[in-house]
Amino acid sequence: MLVSVPDFQDWHDQSKAFAAMSLYTSFAAPLKAGVTAEYAEAAAVTPEFFDVFQLRAAQGRLFNAGDYLGSDTANVAVIGESYWRSRFGANPRILGQAIRLSDAVLTIVGVLPGEFRFPGKTEIWVPLHLRYKLGRGAHNFLAVGRIHSELGVEAAQSQMTAIGARLEQQ
Repeated sequence: MLVSVPDFQDWHDQSKAFAAMSLYTSFAAPLKAGVTAEYAEAAAVTPEFFDVFQLRAAQGRLFNAGDYLGSDTANVAVIGESYWRSRFGANPRILGQAIRLSDAVLTIVGVLPGEFRFPGKTEIWVPLHLRYKLGRGAHNFLAVGRIHSELGVEAAQSQMTAIGARLEQQ
């Protein structure tokens, strides 16, 4: 179900049931890596995305706070291991290489381990820059979260229901 940025921010800030929570959007985009041009499945994600899945980089790093400052100079990407193997021949010097995704030139800063491809068949992840003030009616993103291990789904549902009721009254 699609969610607005303000609703997500309230969920994130008011719920204590989630260890990590993230917004994301996925898309197919033209990609040029070296001389090869193709379409790739990509996702733009907020800072806690990889924490939701408890992922660490197999090589390099995942996104850091500086990648989300909204600056056009923070054009970085994390690629999946299968993409690294199939498109770059498992080049051990992949970090720092540039790719062009749509109109953006991105620097590869990390490679994810294994066959992780969420959402869908994603091969490239980029930071989701929330530069613009979007209203509650702009349901443009999807959300994903990981519930704290000591809490259950019922506790998380109870908190989310209470937050929803407060938002409805406001």
